[in-house]
Amino acid sequence: FSFAYKAEYSVKDDKLFITTDSFTRMMLERDSSKKVITEALKACSDKPYVIVFRDNKVDTKQTSFFDEL
Repeated sequence: FSFAYKAEYSVKDDKLFITTDSFTRMMLERDSSKKVITEALKACSDKPYVIVFRDNKVDTKQTSFFDEL
């Protein structure tokens, strides 16, 4: 499950925060992916968690060919 491997995880109270880039977030938010994550959490923990997806915003300056002219 390579998309889940790229993400960062943190837990606060009853929430599991999954932080990753926008594309990976989109892939993990799919129903089939959320089902696998939820089942894995149930297998590893007695506590139910709410899954919260977050983007890790990277502040980078976007440049293009035209900026160089």
